[in-house]
Amino acid sequence: MILRRKRQTIPVLWGSVSLRLSAVSVVLLVTAALAVGFFFDRGRSEALRQRELEHLRLHAERGADELAHLVRRLQWDVLFLSATPPIEGISRALVGGGTDYVGGSSLAQWETRLQQIFLAFARARPEYAQLRLIGTRDGARELVRVDRTAEGLRVTPPDELQRKGDRYYFREASRLAPGMVYFSRTDLNREQGVISTPLQPTLRVATPVHDATGNLFAVVVLNMDMGQAFEGVASYRDPAETLYIVDERGDFLLHPDPSVAFAFEFGEPFRLADAFPDHAERVLAVRPGGGTYFELPGDDGARLAYATVRDFDPSDATRRLIVILTEPTDQLLE
Repeated sequence: MILRRKRQTIPVLWGSVSLRLSAVSVVLLVTAALAVGFFFDRGRSEALRQRELEHLRLHAERGADELAHLVRRLQWDVLFLSATPPIEGISRALVGGGTDYVGGSSLAQWETRLQQIFLAFARARPEYAQLRLIGTRDGARELVRVDRTAEGLRVTPPDELQRKGDRYYFREASRLAPGMVYFSRTDLNREQGVISTPLQPTLRVATPVHDATGNLFAVVVLNMDMGQAFEGVASYRDPAETLYIVDERGDFLLHPDPSVAFAFEFGEPFRLADAFPDHAERVLAVRPGGGTYFELPGDDGARLAYATVRDFDPSDATRRLIVILTEPTDQLLE
């Protein structure tokens, strides 16, 4: 009887081991599947994050390239205009007391020809708000001026031409050698010394013009409406992205809050260090053509930011424009 009981228990014991091995195998398979799934999801999330980071970087870089291109073209255009025949004719007519000693054209005729060239350039460059030839006589009175107005392009009549001898961009350009270009800082346009309304962010380039004897007789000045230039930068961003533009001093030229942009014009500067105190120093240290990521806290959630820098003034390596683009960090996980 005892032997029969032992024989009956043997298959039961083997069956128990087999079940245990099967259970262990199932557990291992499930664990492996969960681990594979975990690492797959983790890898997929990381790939999506990297894709979004690159997406943000490309938008900022392309916008910064657009801004740099517009500024470089402004420089080329002012040099081209300064060498046009009407400016040389105006110079000779001023020396000749109102008549060009080469060909006999009057000062008024040469001014009309230059007005037509300015008008043609303004039509081709919708971001140009103002084109001027400013003489050195009579308190640096404007000789020719074309403005972009709400009604369209307008040639300024003689009785409305202004004296600009006290404006910093005229004084600075007057000191330059032939062929050099002065870049103003980007600030707000002024008429008769008063900030224009509506506010118009403006970058001026100016180059001196000398007569046949080598004496300075005028300065060519082009004003670019930086509001339009900033719109070009903004066209590269997604709706969820927020754009900031800052100069080398850290002053905001573009900010989601309009009251912050150009605050320095109203006596109360608000700079990058005020908005992003933990990151301003690093952003301002980025070299031209380089970029950096950083994260910004906020009441509406954290935002990831990318900043890239462009220089634009060949005569001053410190002059820079900084483009900063941000997006919500939860956007990276969608």
